[in-house]
Amino acid sequence: MGEIAAHPAKFAGHDACEVCHTDVVDKKKGGKHAHVNCEACHGALAKHADDPTIKPDLPDTAVLCARCHTSSAAKPKGFPQVVPADHSTGLPCETCHQPHNPGMDTGGAK
Repeated sequence: MGEIAAHPAKFAGHDACEVCHTDVVDKKKGGKHAHVNCEACHGALAKHADDPTIKPDLPDTAVLCARCHTSSAAKPKGFPQVVPADHSTGLPCETCHQPHNPGMDTGGAK
């Protein structure tokens, strides 16, 4: 296990993601996540960028989104914050929010 951890993560950079995922770029443009780099949520994707047949795992949004959005007095007043257990009772965030442009979406993920 230590051998694997010793290898540095290899990031592709969001420019590499945007070349193929133009639909996501369009969704993010006007959203609150417009300036969040892809790999901040999806992890290091250099292998996927080099070989698109290598499909990365999709993140568990019930866990991932809580990393930034769990309530904390240290966060700016206008930053969207929730108490995950009270807010969604463990449901994935994309049940109500589209992660690339996360306003309210009463119809589920699109």
